[in-house]
Amino acid sequence: MHARSLVFASCLFGMVARGGSAQWEEPPMSPEIHADRTATFRLAAPNASEVTLSASFVEGGKAAMERDEDGVWALTVGPLAPDIYGYSLDVDGLSVLDLANHGGRLGRWPESLFLVRGDTPRAYEQGDAPRGVVHVHRYASESLGMIRGLHVYTPPGYSPDVTYPVLYLLHGYGDTDTGWTTLGRAHIIADNLLAAGKIGPMVIVMPHGHAAPADLTVDDWRGPRGGFETDLLADILPFISANYSVATDVERTGIVGLSMGGGQSLRVGLTQLDTFGWIGGFSSATPEEDLEEAFADALSRPDRPRLLWIGCGTDDFLYERNTAFLAWLSENDVPHTAHISGGGHSWSVWRSYLEEFLPLVFRD
Repeated sequence: MHARSLVFASCLFGMVARGGSAQWEEPPMSPEIHADRTATFRLAAPNASEVTLSASFVEGGKAAMERDEDGVWALTVGPLAPDIYGYSLDVDGLSVLDLANHGGRLGRWPESLFLVRGDTPRAYEQGDAPRGVVHVHRYASESLGMIRGLHVYTPPGYSPDVTYPVLYLLHGYGDTDTGWTTLGRAHIIADNLLAAGKIGPMVIVMPHGHAAPADLTVDDWRGPRGGFETDLLADILPFISANYSVATDVERTGIVGLSMGGGQSLRVGLTQLDTFGWIGGFSSATPEEDLEEAFADALSRPDRPRLLWIGCGTDDFLYERNTAFLAWLSENDVPHTAHISGGGHSWSVWRSYLEEFLPLVFRD
């Protein structure tokens, strides 16, 4: 089910769940995070025959909820490790978001989100650090012939009189330009690293990586091959330069992404070495074919880029693909940094990678 359908179904369900009336009723608290890091999920649905929790943190991906005498379904799970989690609720086969939970993300697989805190605050948790601003834009992409969205983070104290380095941060296949500010918490990570003196002020641009038109009827968000790359270079970079005080030189321009976005960042970055001086990929869908031809420029210019950083977890389904690409880089003497960690294809890994990557870019 697509984002729009799931969200609509969730809202509609909330109005009719009790007795079929269209009158809104306050939903029961859900999720409730307890001191022992267990979590209780609830949904008022007295007329439902079956309600299940759908989430990666329960065995098998689904767990049945139980109904009480008031028609409220509930389930307690955990304890859970400190992290940000996503889930949805299945009501008689219909997947809905949790009405009581205002945190969520859209994309190919919409989810409600919640945070389980640990004893020590993580870099993605909002604290007392000065806060930057996340701007939401709609821009006209002439190369794609459509109106598209992007998010832009500006650091605390942003001034148009200062020229800032700019990092283009790309999402994966299942997300949109909202991904890095919902599950990724990129803006919070940047705020906290800046407050700790680990990075300098920078602008972070989070574009929409799928290039298909909004009225596409087939199940494919990607659009024409190379469409996003063209949009990035021909439309997004000029839009950012026109609306923000950012550097345009290679020494202060970077690009990094995860999964699909990691593949995009590697393809664009390594073929545009006069534009991007800092390049990274997290669990990337790394290029596999015609590498010598595609990256001829990178093979002949050992001084560029300033940083090529590639990270992947050993449990990631793209692990072998990444290690093969790393081996090709080594065989061809392309300078790079390989970061092999534990973990799979998950936001907990990508948030940690961003926390490690940001302090490495735009260094003298």
